[in-house]
Amino acid sequence: AVNPDGSFNVTVPANDTTYSITVSTTDDDLFEGPETFTLSGATAVQTTPAEGTGTIVDDGSGPGPDPDDDRPTVASISSTTVNEGDPATLDVTMSNASTTDTVVSMTLADGTADG
Repeated sequence: AVNPDGSFNVTVPANDTTYSITVSTTDDDLFEGPETFTLSGATAVQTTPAEGTGTIVDDGSGPGPDPDDDRPTVASISSTTVNEGDPATLDVTMSNASTTDTVVSMTLADGTADG
């Protein structure tokens, strides 16, 4: 069991030199960019622990055939009808939130509207 401070003990069987630690991560719909965690370990005779770093990605660049991609995209843009001379407001809805600002490239094109 993992203690509240993140520490825990592992007993390595006699004659074994390798073992695996599996760290659970949480899949959400929030784009956070790369996130890291560090796993360190030392025996009673070590003064400096060995460290390994895990990187969690949610930008579609992860391993496997179906990598997680939480990067936001434009999911929809509303339509509107207004009186001539009034401002037209269209709502842009993103696919999901992000912990960083998201730049959206927009294009306004003429339909049948004249000057």
